[in-house]
Amino acid sequence: MKVIKIGRSTENDIVISENFVSREHALLMIDNSGKIRIKDLDSTSGTFVNGNRIQEEALALDDDVRLGTYRLDLRSSLESVASSPQDDPPVPSGPTRKTITIGRNPSNTIVLPFADVSGEHAVIVVYKNGEVLLKDKGSTNGTKVNGITVTQKKLVKGDTVMLSASHQVQWEEAVYRNSTKKLLIPAIAALVLLLCGIGIYVMKDKLMPVNVIEKYANAVVIIRNDFVYEVDFGDGEKLDFTKTARGFERYDARKNKPVSISGTGFFVSPDGKIMTNRHVALPWIYDENSDALKAFLDRQINRALAGKPVIAAIGKRGDLNTARVTVSGKSIYVGIGLNDTFIDADSKNDFTGCLFLRDSGDKKIDVALLQIKTKSLPQKVKEYIHLEDAVVDKQLLKPGMKLIMIGYPRGFDFGQTTEGLKVSIQEGTLSRAPDDINIGHNLPTVPGASGSPLFNVQGQLVGITNEQLVDTQTFNHAILAKHAVELYQSKK
Repeated sequence: MKVIKIGRSTENDIVISENFVSREHALLMIDNSGKIRIKDLDSTSGTFVNGNRIQEEALALDDDVRLGTYRLDLRSSLESVASSPQDDPPVPSGPTRKTITIGRNPSNTIVLPFADVSGEHAVIVVYKNGEVLLKDKGSTNGTKVNGITVTQKKLVKGDTVMLSASHQVQWEEAVYRNSTKKLLIPAIAALVLLLCGIGIYVMKDKLMPVNVIEKYANAVVIIRNDFVYEVDFGDGEKLDFTKTARGFERYDARKNKPVSISGTGFFVSPDGKIMTNRHVALPWIYDENSDALKAFLDRQINRALAGKPVIAAIGKRGDLNTARVTVSGKSIYVGIGLNDTFIDADSKNDFTGCLFLRDSGDKKIDVALLQIKTKSLPQKVKEYIHLEDAVVDKQLLKPGMKLIMIGYPRGFDFGQTTEGLKVSIQEGTLSRAPDDINIGHNLPTVPGASGSPLFNVQGQLVGITNEQLVDTQTFNHAILAKHAVELYQSKK
């Protein structure tokens, strides 16, 4: 059987440099009779055959095959790598040069200290003729080579070896590295491995978040949204209102200010798209002021009908007997500020302007997409958060797993320092198993933190924090990352 790897990584047999093709997206498998099958490798955007999303499917050469939205030309792809199927190489045998054990126990040559990795999970046998054989040692969660579960498999350079669902083994380094250290006393070598294994297990949750923070701190931005409430009395003409210390007033830029809120967002593309909460982008849909303003105006109409004094906006309306108040809203200005920059929260000049692109359309699915007006990442931002790497399978989100949040809790009040605006880092755990929309977590969620990305220790996006449960400090919600991915991919 011939196996052809497809994905965005240059290590694949067929490399597709498209944003929504995963690094390791799918496998084409051709058996000795020439029959072709395709297998999805848990990709973010999915693999589709004739319009249907599949996990594994038989193919004909004229089938419509798509990786996310990318159409794969099956005939030319097969011709580009090989035109005839090949048998799997025979299992190596003969004198051995070394054996490499892999598992959770510190005594292994390669230690992967994760709960879903067996104590003695797999072994790699290196033969004197240079051939390499991987054997699964009856592990609980299995061993995969190029996405296919195996009990034993001859390895060649470029093969991807995974333990369980997500732990890649750097086997080539272990097999081909310089072997001059064989002269070390075995007891000392074993002790070093043991100490390294223990050190990795104890320190991994402290070291990995640092990498996440360094990589993504500048990709997380503070959002300023100045908005007004837009009121329609039913006659087609709309008036703008704001909320001041004096109460609700007609908005007039010369006399008063719009309502202003802050939140968090994060860059998700090289053209400056920013993911955040829907309630940060469209706050009037969620806050209590919209209902309070409607009630206030209804009372004013009733006063006007009774001949009592009312605010000028009501007094100038037409037939108040038929007035039907509806309240919506609109942004006057949306801008972002960057980490490690000096920002005057009251001056638009220090912000970079943004446009609203789209939102989920569902009040419960609290995600929205903005875009910086320049349509390019600021020079300071060297990396954005890759949605194609996000964790979209909720089965992988387990209570107790470590989470890292990067954001701006309390907005400018907490973010402003004598050295400029500083992003805040919080560490916590996933505290409640996910449903179809949310996960529960115990990271602090206060105004300003809404829209903050949540990462696992591998640096993958798992959620977007959006809600603190009433009368609690550590029982909070985040929207599943899959909803951000779906919104980004949508064309609404």
